[in-house]
Parts: sequence; C-alpha cells; structure tokens
Amino acid sequence: MWNFFTKELYHDRWLPWTIGLACAATLFLWGQIEVYSIEQEIEYIEAQASYASSIASAHKRATKEEVREIEEVSEPYMACGCGCCGGGVEKVEERCLYHARGDDIEKIRAEDKKAKTAPICSIVGCSVGVRYKYCD
Repeated sequence: MWNFFTKELYHDRWLPWTIGLACAATLFLWGQIEVYSIEQEIEYIEAQASYASSIASAHKRATKEEVREIEEVSEPYMACGCGCCGGGVEKVEERCLYHARGDDIEKIRAEDKKAKTAPICSIVGCSVGVRYKYCD
C-alpha cells in the first residue's frame, strides 16, 4: 500500500494524481479560510462586547447631559433607509461626521426613520447601509 505513493507516474495515471492534488489543495485552503473567518467573527464579537461594556460603565457614572454627549461622540449610527439587510459581518460604508462642520447625527437618525415609512420600501427592500460616526 505504501508503495502506491512512491510509484513513478505513468502516462495513464497523471490525471487521477492531478485531480487528487487539486482536491487536497482546495480542501486545505477552504479549511484555512473557515478558520480565519471564525477568528475574525470572534474578534468582532469581543470588540462589540468591550464597546458595550465601556458605554454601560460610562452611563452608570454620568449624568443625563454627559450621557448624551458620550453617545454623540462615541456611538456610530447605521442608516439603512428602508431597513438593514441581515447576515454576517459585511463591509459597510463608513462616513465621518464633524462637529466643526455642523454635522448632526440626530438629523441623520430623523431622516432615516422618516425613510423607513416611505411607500417605496415595500418595493425596494433592504440595503447594506451606511455607518455614520463622529471623527473629530
């Protein structure tokens, strides 16, 4: 049996060997991609948990005015219009808002909530969305 792997490749055996090697390489790469995606998902979940706990601890110590200020500065907003499409972790477009330019995340929230009630939403469906955050 062990002699099978050390035999010379004859002209009538090159196709099965090629197919076998291609399948083995494909399975190996597929496995590595799966491992990487699981690691990325775990990292993302840990970052979200850390962010949520830092916001929660800041809310416990802060007054109502300070809480609003903390949320404005640190909490991004995902605007999706008619609704956000579910699914895995996707690459979402991010846009920066700047206090110095007079950008207001509350205006974006209001426009997004208004867009959800539009009659066209029954036809259009969901979108990936845009994440707005303050960058200054």
